[in-house]
Amino acid sequence: LFDEQYYLRYVNEIFERLGLTEAQWKEKSSIANPSELAPRAI
Repeated sequence: LFDEQYYLRYVNEIFERLGLTEAQWKEKSSIANPSELAPRAI
């Protein structure tokens, strides 16, 4: 049968390396500033 844990075991580590965790997003909150987005990006 399908075992999703086999595929999900490294997800947290990969997200941390890529800077995709919630704590890392809060540190980089200036990225989400709408004034830095391209026109019509919203």
